[in-house]
Amino acid sequence: MLVTPADAERQVDDTYPRGERAWGYFQLDGEHRLIFATCRVREAGEDPWTARIIIHDEEVLLTLIHMTETVEFTQALLLSPPSLNGSAEWKLERLSEIHAPICEKNGRVYVLANGSRYTEPRDAAADNLEVVQYETLFPVYRDHNQLSR
Repeated sequence: MLVTPADAERQVDDTYPRGERAWGYFQLDGEHRLIFATCRVREAGEDPWTARIIIHDEEVLLTLIHMTETVEFTQALLLSPPSLNGSAEWKLERLSEIHAPICEKNGRVYVLANGSRYTEPRDAAADNLEVVQYETLFPVYRDHNQLSR
């Protein structure tokens, strides 16, 4: 969970939409992965614009993934704790795809741009995409020409 301490809140000027709040920093409670994403957003009657977001909540991620008519991910970074990446350190790496097993509700396979894979939960037998049937939840479009117009 992202924790926003009261002393981190900053004043926003009138360039922010009314009601928006801002923080100089936030804290991450526990060892949870985060996704830093750049999205291309299309709204009816407006030119596409770019949003940069930090996603912690799985439900928010799934909601954005299913908004394919209005949101397309153009870049994503995975901040993974040691319990996910199998090292002694936190890592920030370029993310290409997220897969989920079709037959189970739990479990994810994070495919990095360098071809490495992390599974969640870590001991899942999901490391081999050829063995278990998966659906791709999250494709990152590397080429802006791939984006639908």
